[in-house]
Amino acid sequence: MSVPKPGPINSLGGEATSVSVESDALLIKERASKEEESFPPTVQGTLTSSLSARVRRFRAEAAWMLQPLLRLAETYYAQATSYRAMLDQGYNMIYGPSVDVASGSKEKREQSTLWKQNRIHTWRPDIATLFGSLTVASTQNTKNPGFFILKHAPGYGTLTGSLESCMNFAVDARSSDEILRDVTPFREMVERFGPRHVGVMVSGVVVPELHLEESSGGPTPFALSSRGIAWLRKELGAYGKEVVVITDDMGAPVFFPYYKKMLGKKSNEFVFQQERWRYLLKQLTNADVDMMVYFDAPPTQRLQTYLDIGRELLASGEITREQLEKSVFRILAVKRRMYPSHSRLQDLHQTVKAMRVEELLAQKLVLAGAWEGSSTPERLREIKEATVMGLGGLSFEGTQALIHLVQPMILKMSEEGVIPPFLANNASRELEDHLHGDEPGYVSESVVIREFTAIMDRYFPNASPSSLLHEIFLDIASSPPK
Repeated sequence: MSVPKPGPINSLGGEATSVSVESDALLIKERASKEEESFPPTVQGTLTSSLSARVRRFRAEAAWMLQPLLRLAETYYAQATSYRAMLDQGYNMIYGPSVDVASGSKEKREQSTLWKQNRIHTWRPDIATLFGSLTVASTQNTKNPGFFILKHAPGYGTLTGSLESCMNFAVDARSSDEILRDVTPFREMVERFGPRHVGVMVSGVVVPELHLEESSGGPTPFALSSRGIAWLRKELGAYGKEVVVITDDMGAPVFFPYYKKMLGKKSNEFVFQQERWRYLLKQLTNADVDMMVYFDAPPTQRLQTYLDIGRELLASGEITREQLEKSVFRILAVKRRMYPSHSRLQDLHQTVKAMRVEELLAQKLVLAGAWEGSSTPERLREIKEATVMGLGGLSFEGTQALIHLVQPMILKMSEEGVIPPFLANNASRELEDHLHGDEPGYVSESVVIREFTAIMDRYFPNASPSSLLHEIFLDIASSPPK
């Protein structure tokens, strides 16, 4: 979907003004401060009439807020560091948007690492859903229909400490009610866009309230928990059994103490790495996780090791072909939407049944990191070899130029029957040099969403009317790009 240019605001009333993106924060704060005394609106009568009065007042008094939102949508659509720019560069899988929700408690919120680093923008699930939906809708590209990975279920909003420890294997102390609240954006966005357009990234946090399995290494990280993934698929609603579930990077060093507890002391790093992969492949397959992201190098050597281990696990009965086929069917259903004329994606049931074990295993892996910043003949040869082996995806963290060489090669190979891999990345605004608020579009996004959340809190302290949010969504993102 494209984004309308600034102009008259459609259904909410009010007129557009030519205010720059940089001035949005000042505009919002100034207007909010002037209207502070009138919040919340005082209305009489039944709950229904009270809600209607609040909606009418919001439309009359807060329509000015739509203009910063329109410019924010254009940022999503056009800015060089946006998700849309990634699709234009040739990526077809985007690690985002983040729909994590911060704590409703201001004190807890201000202690959250991801909140302080502008990676979480709101404390309301309904607003996270609205802006997550806006990001996907305004990023759509008919020439390259991307696959968006909503992150990071079941949420990171309350974690403190270093960024890496927050992202992996931290203890999440939220109550079960808070967790259910924070999963709402994932469910609503999967229902809105469908499981062929959005998948879900699961975190490596430990969530005591969900009573995940215990092991010799201690509490099980959410991504490796059969109970946790079953719970998540149920909470995702009607599409829960169809949605692609993908891990965050399971090769992160923060996991290594856990692996060492689970696997014991090994004679050398190579043996430890093999056992690590064996443990991960077994756990993730049995937990019904579809794809594993793993940062490692050199890629083709690691891929071959992974395939060898997968064959051994199948032979021993520790995983089954049926489990692999179920996951690969979900993955290929997404790829069929991206490549509708590909010969091997016409009859997915037949394709999956006919695939060799190695192909099934390879489709479940996203290799990350080894391709960074390099377009040498050697790297391109490794990418080609991995693609021919049926690799599910490649992550190019921080790489832009390489994709122009990789994408044509992969499309040419697809004409010969090779199933194209996902080509994945984070938006460049989310990389290390932008995490502390120095990227203008990122700052603008954070300020606009947080102030909008505060305004909605004053008008609708419990939850925003879904019809109103849908109306706002349609105003901002309305028609497919040409």
